[in-house]
Amino acid sequence: MDFVSALKVLRRRWVTVLVGFGIMIAAGIGIMIAVPPTYQVKASDVLLVPAQVGSSQAGQANPYLGFGGSLGIVAQITARKMNDFTTIEQLKEQGATAEYLVDIVPGEAPMLSVTATSKRESEALKTAQIVEKAMTDNLRQSQVDLKAPQQFLITTNPITLPSHAEIQRGSQLRALAGMLVVGLAATVLAAFVIESVKTRRKQRSLVEESLVDSSDLPPVVDTPKPPVNTPARPATPARPATTGPPPPVVHKTGSEETHRFRPVQVPAAAKNGDVQWPSEEGPAPAPAPQTRRE
Repeated sequence: MDFVSALKVLRRRWVTVLVGFGIMIAAGIGIMIAVPPTYQVKASDVLLVPAQVGSSQAGQANPYLGFGGSLGIVAQITARKMNDFTTIEQLKEQGATAEYLVDIVPGEAPMLSVTATSKRESEALKTAQIVEKAMTDNLRQSQVDLKAPQQFLITTNPITLPSHAEIQRGSQLRALAGMLVVGLAATVLAAFVIESVKTRRKQRSLVEESLVDSSDLPPVVDTPKPPVNTPARPATPARPATTGPPPPVVHKTGSEETHRFRPVQVPAAAKNGDVQWPSEEGPAPAPAPQTRRE
């Protein structure tokens, strides 16, 4: 079946197609309700070196001019510590119940980003705020534990604040796409199945009607044909049994025919008048001559 024939079948079964689309619309509404969107909150901080008053070096006088490789290492350490399982459990006790991730922003500047994701907007906002504040406190406490001077502590400066949440509909779109594929396949399959069933029923009804019409006709009676009188063939007379001489033996060679007759000797008549013919073994032996005695 080609594409045009398939379209004709779908057009004939437009009721089935409309019902299928109605079911898909209802299923889409159900998915939008059952699969809520996710909310995502992002925040980012940059690491700064401490500003030293009266210093002649530009990096120490302006923290934004003091970026170097050491700040990148500090950013990696801080991100790994914030993503540790122990820290996650501690922040959950403080109210950060949503999923979050602390990562390093690619670039020259040592920047850390906080991403909180939840199905509730308020939960995502609260988690991002708690994690962003805990990151700053964790960085400071790590330096204090190493007995670093207060004037030389590395600090964080917020770049983007966790003030609003963005709606993420990726899960809903994936669910809708799967439902759409399954719904279209089921609708087309149902249309073709109904078309096949209808066609078979129609063919069956046509066959039954043809059988009913043929049964209404009078039965055909075969008229017997008159017998044909054939003349009787004359009986062949039986050949009388003869005890005469055997028929001649004919030998054919090519187109010539040679008849050879075996000589027959007629014996003298007996007293009772019977005639004895020689057998096929050959002529009877001649009687021995009789001599007369004087």
